[in-house]
Amino acid sequence: MRYPIYEYLYELNRNLHETVEILERIRKSPGMREKPFKHHQVEIEHLRADATEDVLDVMSDIEVDEASRFWSQKRAYEKSIRDPDDVYFEVRDREEERRKQGLPSLLGVLRGHIREPGDEYLDDTAEETASHVSRAMQKTRQPRKSKISRRRAKH
Repeated sequence: MRYPIYEYLYELNRNLHETVEILERIRKSPGMREKPFKHHQVEIEHLRADATEDVLDVMSDIEVDEASRFWSQKRAYEKSIRDPDDVYFEVRDREEERRKQGLPSLLGVLRGHIREPGDEYLDDTAEETASHVSRAMQKTRQPRKSKISRRRAKH
């Protein structure tokens, strides 16, 4: 086991369970009063559960931190062996998924072809795509002039 703490926790739980079983046998013995031994059993079970919870709280934090660190390492490794051109295949595959769902292409959005006031010369595809972009995105987007607008401004 990587962490002996889990082994210790298992031993604690096993031994306290055995203690509860011994108390049960004593409680059922002739002449024993049941109530005090039942109380002892409950106290031991509570102690066992409380100790287990404390250990698992600490170990949970450690495991979450390690999972995050190892995920980052795994991601860095995967990125190092990945072909940079795979992104184009992913875009192609995603566009195919969108087409099958009846959604417009996002390639126009990715290129920045969102119709701005005064951009009458954009084609219908860009207009259709822009209509599906959320209003929040349109409001936060900085006005961007197309190449044609910049050429017109120079002349």
